[in-house]
Amino acid sequence: MRSTPEKHMEYFEVLEAFQQPDTCAFCELESRTVKRYLDTLLYENVNDPGLRRKLALSQGFCSRHAHALLRFGDALGIAILYRDQVQRRIESLESRKSFQKKPRESCPACDQQLQTRRRCVQTLLAWVGEADMRRAIEAGSGLCLPHLDETLSHCRDEEAEAYLLRTHRASLENLLGELAELIRKNDYRFRHEPVGSERDAWRRAVRRLTGNESIF
Repeated sequence: MRSTPEKHMEYFEVLEAFQQPDTCAFCELESRTVKRYLDTLLYENVNDPGLRRKLALSQGFCSRHAHALLRFGDALGIAILYRDQVQRRIESLESRKSFQKKPRESCPACDQQLQTRRRCVQTLLAWVGEADMRRAIEAGSGLCLPHLDETLSHCRDEEAEAYLLRTHRASLENLLGELAELIRKNDYRFRHEPVGSERDAWRRAVRRLTGNESIF
């Protein structure tokens, strides 16, 4: 008999995130992880030797997370972190070595994000058969397609796979209907009709197919 896993904090976080309207649950959780990580880094760890060694090996943050860092507006913290990076770039130019061709470790913010993704996938697959989890999935918009693909690639339960495919197809069909309605109401013959929930369907369609821009 298959044992029931214990519900930890990850379970409740995934359950809550699935109930958020118009947002991929995993994009939301990964975004929260990155924000917490960068916030803690700027306010507590900019002078941490271990972190700065990690950034040296990764050649700084990736472009996506570097720009996320800028949104905090912490001039001093970012100046401290990037003084190291600019100095290393100068040294690489002086030695005529191609900085980009050097082996580099992964962006530390990406590491945090991917750890959250793995936990989310594991939690969903452990509990996807439970009634509360299914109600949460069906209450929101589910997963974006990149996160759905990632989840299905780890799924070994045929019934769970069929359920995830069925519910996400239904959600996408609803979105398709909203897109058609938005297009119809832009026809001059129907422009007098009030616009409803389809108003932002065009934005949601892009996010559903490609994921949140801060995540992928």
